[in-house]
Amino acid sequence: MIAYILLLLMQVTESDKMIPTVLHFGHIANGQILEQNKNIAFGETKTYTIKQWKYYISHLEFIQADKKTIAIPGVFLIDAFAKDSIILQLPKAKYSGIKFSIGIDSAIQMSGAQEGDLDPLKGMYWAWNTGYIHFKLEGEKQMINNTAERFQYHIGGFAAENNTMQELKFAFIKNISINEKKAALPFVMVDAAKFLDNKILENEKPLIMKEGKNAVAISTIFPSLFTITINKNGR
Repeated sequence: MIAYILLLLMQVTESDKMIPTVLHFGHIANGQILEQNKNIAFGETKTYTIKQWKYYISHLEFIQADKKTIAIPGVFLIDAFAKDSIILQLPKAKYSGIKFSIGIDSAIQMSGAQEGDLDPLKGMYWAWNTGYIHFKLEGEKQMINNTAERFQYHIGGFAAENNTMQELKFAFIKNISINEKKAALPFVMVDAAKFLDNKILENEKPLIMKEGKNAVAISTIFPSLFTITINKNGR
């Protein structure tokens, strides 16, 4: 009987073992790794330069092969040119997919300015009544006639019709095993070109700095930017 109990305890300990794992967000444009302040050509008529790109990830969940979900608490600020990974602990298991949101929910927003990735010094906080910016992209657009236009997309808003949070869910191409020998997750690739070249932006002003219907319209682009791949170059 004692031997049987010890065997059960060993099995529980083994299955509950947490494995240090990194979820990496790779940032690209037109199939190339994105570089800060470097020109991105769109055909022969226009060029974009990205100076800053940050966004919040929340409600992060990993889906195991047996359909069990592992929720990762917290809010994570991703910076395309600095902190572009999330360090976490996952139970030893096989995983079939991932789910997360772009933005921060109302419960956190209404708690006011906070610490860590939510520190206002990160440059992602508006004010107590409007909360945090979910997605920030800044840079410059140059046209073939040598005219230049600055763009600043600060997309936020969490209340009712102004909510710009977007939920994403992806299935992995094949199950990923997380164990002592392997703790590698697929890359989450994010394509700036899919944002900048989106038709929705044609009808929007290049400076969106507050919540409202324009911000909501732009937030619908977010899901199209993200893909899952095993290749860090996004190919």
